[in-house]
Amino acid sequence: MNNETQHVTKTNTMAIVSLVCSIIGILSFGTFVFAIIGIICGHMALNQLRVEPNQHGEGMAKAGLIIGYITVAISLLFVLLGGAILGTLLSGL
Repeated sequence: MNNETQHVTKTNTMAIVSLVCSIIGILSFGTFVFAIIGIICGHMALNQLRVEPNQHGEGMAKAGLIIGYITVAISLLFVLLGGAILGTLLSGL
């Protein structure tokens, strides 16, 4: 019988939420609300991980941030390009 206590480390919940929301944001084609939620949760997770170093999830939080920021940038690019194209089409009328 083993009398050693096992130290179980858990993954930060906000890091998981950040990654999942950012992935949903990039897969939902144009709806970047989930990506913004992923960005917010990613920053919150990194702050929590600095305070509680016994948790895992830094990589997931960083991945959620990266995917979230890329999704927002691509979405804004599409909005700007769409507005420019629409403006060009309407100026010819």
